[in-house]
Amino acid sequence: MHRALLLVSYGSADPAGQADLAALEDVLAASVPQLPVLRAVSSPAVRRRLAQAGQTVPSPAEAMAELADRGITELLVLPTHLVPGSDFAALQADAAAAPRFAALKMAQPLLADPAARAELARLLVTRCRAGNALLLAGHGADGPAGQCYRALARDLQTAGGGRVLLGVLRGEPVFAP
Repeated sequence: MHRALLLVSYGSADPAGQADLAALEDVLAASVPQLPVLRAVSSPAVRRRLAQAGQTVPSPAEAMAELADRGITELLVLPTHLVPGSDFAALQADAAAAPRFAALKMAQPLLADPAARAELARLLVTRCRAGNALLLAGHGADGPAGQCYRALARDLQTAGGGRVLLGVLRGEPVFAP
């Protein structure tokens, strides 16, 4: 089987955000040097803004079609999404509509995995220096994505995270000073 890795991010039109995503994607790609790696952006709005700036980035569906055309038969999809929100749901739909692969495996968003989420909470609490506080802010969401935010807030408290606070713009947890 011919295997490949597809890295999918929400994307960013901000140069600093693009640099951060590129650095993350480079580390991930370097961890599997034996595989060809293609990158895609799930946000249509980000892709439009990048196109206006002269940058062409494929959607997940376009990247999957390109990889299938290259003869890839086993696709590993690694999203950098933190929660299973609407963009992740669209990615799942794209994957379900890609029958040209003999095998397609997709990782879950980081905060959807209880063990990974607990480890992240532990790391954040451990790295927050005495005398400092860290405020994490998210968009917030309904459904599974919202549950991930609430679970991370619980995991932070379990890890001793009185100095690491989480709040979202929509839904819970709400940060109130």
